[in-house]
Amino acid sequence: MGLISKRTITFLEQLKKKSPCPVQEVDGRDVEFIRVDGKRTSTVKQIEYYAGRYIHPSSLISQDGRIEIKKKMTSPEKEGTLSHEMGHARCHKNNCKCYTKYNRVLQEIHAELYALHLLLRHGKVNALKVRFDRLRNDWNGWPHCEAKAVIRNRRIYKRCQEFVENYDLLFVV
Repeated sequence: MGLISKRTITFLEQLKKKSPCPVQEVDGRDVEFIRVDGKRTSTVKQIEYYAGRYIHPSSLISQDGRIEIKKKMTSPEKEGTLSHEMGHARCHKNNCKCYTKYNRVLQEIHAELYALHLLLRHGKVNALKVRFDRLRNDWNGWPHCEAKAVIRNRRIYKRCQEFVENYDLLFVV
């Protein structure tokens, strides 16, 4: 009798299934819609976004909402980015005050805290390291720099840091 092989579902695949909206892996380039005289237009400017984005429903780009993450990232980068973007989608879906009052700093805080909780709960050390690196180096400019200051003072950030440091100590040869 042959063995029945069970395919292991990766954490990234689990995240995609649990996402509140569809997830697409894309090349990371898109057309930027800019406002001219207070109106949205399709004035085209090619942009490259860093890692991922949440496109809310009823935007010019998508009527049903979706999450896009860059294809050319490592698995831990994709896990961290998708967790963060899922935080945006959950806030939007649940009518969180950060979306109803359109507070960009609070949106980033909520999305990142969601990502940290999710990654810690599943013990995703490498994805947490990527999130820490982003918080240290890449989150510049408004609203990220304001959000970064708040996140670093939260208990969950410190718990994640301790988890990563202790994990590294366990496996040092």
